[in-house]
Amino acid sequence: NNTAIVINATITDNVGVESAVLFYRKAIERSYASVQMNCISQNRWTGTIPASAVTSAGLEYYIWTTDGKNNVTTLAYTVTVPTTTVRIVDGREVRIYYNGTRNLTVRNITSNEREILRENVPTDRGDIGLFIDINITGVFRNAFITMQYNDSDVTGINEDTLKMYYWNETANEWIMIEDSGVWVSNNTAWANVMHLTIFAPMAEKVSVNIPPTQVTLNIPTGATKNSLTLTWAENIDTDFASYKIYKSTSSGTLGTLVVTINTNTTNTYTVTGLTPGTTYYFTVIVVDTGELCSDSNQVSGTTLSEPEKEKQKGFIPGYEATVLLAAIGVCTILLRRKTKN
Repeated sequence: NNTAIVINATITDNVGVESAVLFYRKAIERSYASVQMNCISQNRWTGTIPASAVTSAGLEYYIWTTDGKNNVTTLAYTVTVPTTTVRIVDGREVRIYYNGTRNLTVRNITSNEREILRENVPTDRGDIGLFIDINITGVFRNAFITMQYNDSDVTGINEDTLKMYYWNETANEWIMIEDSGVWVSNNTAWANVMHLTIFAPMAEKVSVNIPPTQVTLNIPTGATKNSLTLTWAENIDTDFASYKIYKSTSSGTLGTLVVTINTNTTNTYTVTGLTPGTTYYFTVIVVDTGELCSDSNQVSGTTLSEPEKEKQKGFIPGYEATVLLAAIGVCTILLRRKTKN
């Protein structure tokens, strides 16, 4: 509608084509307008019907040509011009080109309807979140529908396999429209339809690897001068690959790898070779088979300090001399007394 149409034609003549004229008119008009056609290569002629003549009422055209002596007129051709309806639904453009009378109504379904319709999506298919109810109040012949989507809408599905489905209200099931597909380059699902109902683009599901479930690391126990014991909650993910224990002497820093444990049921480990009286920070990282990982919380623990050495017992030089002198003095006094008697 309101778009110019280019008409190309192959015209041959044993003498040579001298001229070609394109005649056109709106389906509701009696008289034809005309435009001179141009020869763009041997036997190839082209002419353009202006946009003003292209309306939903339809279009008719024919070609008149001459070699200078003889004239030939083609049959009249009819062009059906579809009406275009554009709606924005949940931030996505929905465009319908249809042949029919009156206007279309385009409605986004309610949350309750969405819940019912999603329950009936084929188990091996995933939808992109668009469920559009399209109806018409007048006569409908056919339509070409396009629905745009965001990259985030196709997470978990194979975008290349997008097809349009319609809701069969009688059977209460989704039916794939064979004449449908996707333009991946501009995120658009499309379909040619012969009736109107609820439509939804769907595609094959794909497995998406998500990061593993993180574990909770407990406060270290069993502190010695050179070791601390760690325990954590067991990871039960089916794609578990390993636990990796890291230690650091700085809070918030991952530090160095201590050990890799490849059994998910092993959820305790004693870290040895530590320095006495030192605070350490520990993290347990869970790794899955797809090499995705999740960090645990970081906890800290301090090793025991070295006990203070006992002082060796011994003589104190000053004390030793005093005792010795005192003893000598006593002996001298006793000797003197004994001599006097």
